[in-house]
Amino acid sequence: MQNFHKQVGEDPSDLDHFIQTYESDILHNLFRQQEADIQKFGGSMSNFKPLDFPPIQITKDYRTKMVDWLIEVCHQFKCSERTWFLAVEIFDRMIQEYGVKGISLENSSVHGMGIIAVYLASKFEDIYPITSNSASVRISHNMINQEEVLRREKETLALFNFDLHLLSPFDFYLTFISLLEHRIEKPRQCWTSLEVGEDVEM
Repeated sequence: MQNFHKQVGEDPSDLDHFIQTYESDILHNLFRQQEADIQKFGGSMSNFKPLDFPPIQITKDYRTKMVDWLIEVCHQFKCSERTWFLAVEIFDRMIQEYGVKGISLENSSVHGMGIIAVYLASKFEDIYPITSNSASVRISHNMINQEEVLRREKETLALFNFDLHLLSPFDFYLTFISLLEHRIEKPRQCWTSLEVGEDVEM
């Protein structure tokens, strides 16, 4: 990764060439991964709903409350922006995986799943992640002990085949915003140079 930044990060012309060459491939790859993930569960990007599995009895209202609660947890622990998006993605993927396996889930399952989702997301993303003790004491308020947190962590990782490289809307946002910032900044630099009377190559 450091070599990559050396190659395309120091010279603006190199970065410009890299973006022009690979931007469509990057976006297409993101969409292909997202489509492949969704097709795994028998849906498509146009109509997929994570709660639409017969064994799943979790209501939309409960999922909405969990998503809001995860924001509060991430804010309290000063998690990175992507941690929340990844936590929601993990939570939804847990529902999908359990549904595919025919394992019944109800609203009472939501809280424990949310705790494990944000715990895993933080470990994956944050420099100072949420610990198993904090997940037990500060997040679950001792409803789940530390040993249970670790047991559920192993169970969830096995459920995902130890692959937490999940795409979220935040990944698409970062990709698009990087492309936009680059395209906006280049004309802005040219305009600034014109204002100060510098020669600008067009």
